[in-house]
Amino acid sequence: MYNTRVTYLGRINFTIAHEIGHYMMYRETITSDIINRSQSNIFYKNGKQRDIEAEADNFASHVLMSNRDFREQIDGHPFSFDIISHCADRYRASLTAAVLKWFNLTEHKAIALLSEDGIICWFKSNDRAFRFGRYFTTRDMYNKLPLASMAVKGKFSCIARDGVRHDSRVWFDNEDLIEYTIYSKEYSQTLTVLVLEDIIKFDLADKVEEEDLL
Repeated sequence: MYNTRVTYLGRINFTIAHEIGHYMMYRETITSDIINRSQSNIFYKNGKQRDIEAEADNFASHVLMSNRDFREQIDGHPFSFDIISHCADRYRASLTAAVLKWFNLTEHKAIALLSEDGIICWFKSNDRAFRFGRYFTTRDMYNKLPLASMAVKGKFSCIARDGVRHDSRVWFDNEDLIEYTIYSKEYSQTLTVLVLEDIIKFDLADKVEEEDLL
């Protein structure tokens, strides 16, 4: 059984696969009460803390979207909501699920975030971005979007959807990035994907000295 008020097929499929993941991975060790209790997203097994929600998401991703076939769809294409929408339709998954699948397969540092009224509701950095320290802190109750971001000033525009390059003054220091943003009227929320690029700063004297060594 599932909530029939949810009508978006991709969201229905991913949610069902997610819940099946809980059952398949922990059916012998946890009770149905833990599966149903949404606030209990951390499970301790043999003294080890595990994020069972992330595990269930990963399970659903593999059930709905084959790694090999997904790579064939995105190979040779830069990130775009067009290619992600194609993948979401192909696998009958949600757009967010397709974005996170792309995260796991891309070599780029990337961050996805969902926001509402200029406030970050949640974010996820892929492994490469996280290793480089590219993530948002959660110490504050509210994480505001940068005022110069397209998620704030251009969320309804095609320009924001197709990607806008920002220098390091907008999102992160010492790093340019491309921001892709779309807005959902149905949920009144904004989905943003940041694809980051390393920027190495050096002065002219360093450059001359380096060239002399070549």
